[in-house]
Amino acid sequence: MKARQIAIALKNVYALAPTDELSFIERGADGLWGSWQTTGESAKAVIHGGQVVARIGLDDRVSALQITPRLPWLTWDIQATELAVAHLPDGAPVLVVVDGDDLAWHAWKPTPSSPWSDWQPLDGPITSVATDLIPGGGLVVFGIRDGAVYHRWQDRPLSAWKGWTSLEAPPGGATTLGVTTITHGGLSSSRSAATGPSTTAGRTSPSAPGMIGSRWAGRSRASSSPSLRPVDWPCSRSGRMTGCSIGTNRSHSANGVGG
Repeated sequence: MKARQIAIALKNVYALAPTDELSFIERGADGLWGSWQTTGESAKAVIHGGQVVARIGLDDRVSALQITPRLPWLTWDIQATELAVAHLPDGAPVLVVVDGDDLAWHAWKPTPSSPWSDWQPLDGPITSVATDLIPGGGLVVFGIRDGAVYHRWQDRPLSAWKGWTSLEAPPGGATTLGVTTITHGGLSSSRSAATGPSTTAGRTSPSAPGMIGSRWAGRSRASSSPSLRPVDWPCSRSGRMTGCSIGTNRSHSANGVGG
């Protein structure tokens, strides 16, 4: 199959063809992959959250497909240019999108079997949204504004959001970013720059309940393992994150996938 974008999980993969047709392939109980099947849907973009697949339709509206338990596609009126997915500690999904005005919104399920919430604003402006779970069970959302990386977070699941705070900009300014968890409950955020090196930021201490009170560290080369070192500036100015680190990836790739 020819694809322009893929969204991967352990048991299935969703792929967008150059014609915008959305297809998927599943792994059987024997561990072998089956054949590609069409969903009968089209999309501009797709993301995979394990139990939930979300897409931006050709009309820019956001849809979600819950895989387990299997439910039909749910389509909202909200329109988006980018989207990201994360999960609450109990596995309930959270969607974060950026609309045409570069404002962020999020919707979630209080439990995996609950109905979706209404869409709630996270403000902005940001682009290239990314999100994940942090120690303490809250969510963190990253975005780019004027080349600088910004983030806001919750200390606990479904608690109040902290305001957007800057992580400053990598050399050349950030153009895309992504975030993922790292060993022992840390958090890593990588971003690509228009020129110069891409950078990777990580939260290395999993012990604190939220994102308050730590610093960032760095690494020198993409080909080497991370070498974290403390630096003088905190990861935020109005509320410091806990156990943060920052790194520099010296590969000169300027291309990436946002959200």
